[in-house]
Amino acid sequence: MENAIIIYPNNKEDMNLYKQLAKRLKNKLIVVKEPETSSKEQFLEDLSESVQEVKLHQVGKRKLKTIEEVLDEL
Repeated sequence: MENAIIIYPNNKEDMNLYKQLAKRLKNKLIVVKEPETSSKEQFLEDLSESVQEVKLHQVGKRKLKTIEEVLDEL
């Protein structure tokens, strides 16, 4: 049975260390990269989309949920 090590390397040194460890333990190495966008960039993108939705609502092109509808989903 083959085991797997899933990693999120911070840098190349960590990556090399994990590779050596996986090889020594005869495990499969699965590398998962973090998304390229930072949390700040993602926040700004989400905020921009939200503002656009509000603008569409204000001109009558989009219907937003009421607070009651949002609370009912919880």
